[in-house]
Amino acid sequence: MEPMKKRAISRPGIFASVWLAVTATGLMPASAIDLKISSPIFGKGVIFKSTGNVRPEGRIFTNVPPGTVWNGGGFPEEGTLDILDPSGNVVGSFANNDLFLKGTTVANQSSFPGRTQFKKADGTVMASVNDNGNLYMQGSVENVSLCAAPVTELSKWNADLSVQNLDNCYNYGNNQATYTFAQPGRASGATATDMTVTLVRSAALNDGLTWVGWNFPGNTYTCPNSGTLVFMTVAPQTDYHWYRLDKANAKWTHKPGGSPATDVDASGNQISNPLTANRNYGGLNYTDNGGFYCTCGGDANVR
Repeated sequence: MEPMKKRAISRPGIFASVWLAVTATGLMPASAIDLKISSPIFGKGVIFKSTGNVRPEGRIFTNVPPGTVWNGGGFPEEGTLDILDPSGNVVGSFANNDLFLKGTTVANQSSFPGRTQFKKADGTVMASVNDNGNLYMQGSVENVSLCAAPVTELSKWNADLSVQNLDNCYNYGNNQATYTFAQPGRASGATATDMTVTLVRSAALNDGLTWVGWNFPGNTYTCPNSGTLVFMTVAPQTDYHWYRLDKANAKWTHKPGGSPATDVDASGNQISNPLTANRNYGGLNYTDNGGFYCTCGGDANVR
C-alpha cells in the first residue's frame, strides 16, 4: 500500500498546483529545493526547507488521538495528504493550513526512520514520518508568527463542505480551520464545564486570546501585532458564540456552528457592533456579553 494518498499540492513561487511523486520511499519535487504542501483554499501550508528545517505556515498539531481529526473522507479532496502505516491507518495528515501528527516532532536528526520520506531535489532525505506518526527532521521547526488580521473571505469557509461542517465559530474567530469543531480550552487542557461567560472567557484566555474589555472598543481598534478583534457572547447554559472584526473591510462576520460563515445578524442586517446586533437565533438567544478579545489567529492554541 502506498504510504500516502495523493492529492494536489504546490511548491513556493508556483501559482498552479504541481504533482509530487508518491512512492514507497516518499515525496520528492520534480524541480525544487524547498518542498511545500499547501492548501488551495487557505493558501498556507508546511514547507520542508533545504536547510533541514520545517516551517509550518499553519500549525503542527502533535499527539493527536486517531479518530479525532482523521475521519476518512472528512478532509477536502484537494490540498490534503494522509500519511498511512503499513495497515492503512492514518498516522498523520496535511489538511489545509496544518499538519496533524499521531506522534510528535524530533529535531536535529541524521537518520530518518519510516516509509514516508521527504526529499530535496537531489534526492537527499531531509525529513520523514514513521509508522507511529513521529516527524523526524534534519533541522528543527521554525517558529513563524501567524498574527495577521483577516479580511472578509466567506467563500473560504463555505465553498468546501469539509471546512464548513467541521469548523465552528471559534475556528472562524481565530481564523483557523482545524476540522475539530474547536472548543475554548480544549487545546490548553480544560474546556468550559458550563455555558457561562466566566468559564468560556477563562478557557479562551488560557488558549492565548487576550482581554480587551466589556465595552465595544470601536471598529478602528488596533490589536497588538496586527491581531484580530473578536467578541464572545453566551446563550446561558446552552451555547457560546464568537464574532470577529475583519478590519480591512470594517465588517463583523461570524460562522454559526457548522453553518456557512456570514456577515449579517439574526435580522439579516450588516453588523457594525456585535453588542447591539440581533443575536437571537430562535432556539439560541445569545443574551450575555462575553466581552472583547484580541487573537493572533494561527498563533492561538486552538483545537
